[in-house]
Amino acid sequence: MNRKSRSKHRESEPQFGPRARIEIAQAAARLIADEGLTDYAAAKRKAASSLGFGHNAVLPDNLEIEAALREHMALFQSETQPAALQILRVTALDVMRHLSRFLPILTGPIVTGLANEFTPIELEIISDDAKAIDFALLNADIAYETALSRHHQERESVPIYCFEYDDISVELALFTSESARAARHGKRGEHMDIAALTAQLNGQNPIRGAPFQPS
Repeated sequence: MNRKSRSKHRESEPQFGPRARIEIAQAAARLIADEGLTDYAAAKRKAASSLGFGHNAVLPDNLEIEAALREHMALFQSETQPAALQILRVTALDVMRHLSRFLPILTGPIVTGLANEFTPIELEIISDDAKAIDFALLNADIAYETALSRHHQERESVPIYCFEYDDISVELALFTSESARAARHGKRGEHMDIAALTAQLNGQNPIRGAPFQPS
């Protein structure tokens, strides 16, 4: 059966079985780990399309993606991924210290341990004074660009400061309150502050981080 016929065959099949979810999760994990695709939703859609699944396929959730990604990295990146993760965490801590007055936190794959050389450092701070952020970055000799990121649970876009630090991409999200930041992540939002990341790097804190608690 050629690819076109196989795709048509899959279009007509019920696409809600666990096997389809596993295949899509594994393909999405390859896109994230090997090609640097950071958006899980986009990775799922691209993976489903590449496998010939139709729009009625039930996509795996993020926990399934994380499990497949962890397995893929263990199998194919065991010699490079741990070192890359360590560099990312050390660099993240350095940036966080520059911004310590804003109580920055580290989020995303670097916290969960699912980061490699393609992964940007994802930081978040809370402040109602954007000018203070500008001055802090400029005083640290960090050239940056700004963008807007909108989460489906947010009424307003979140400002993102994008810059390179030691040749690593950093994405710094600015929130006006702890409740706004917590709403972005929901119950599974894991994070590390400076103290937790320092302890982790010193081998004192193997726990990935604590969930957000809205204030």
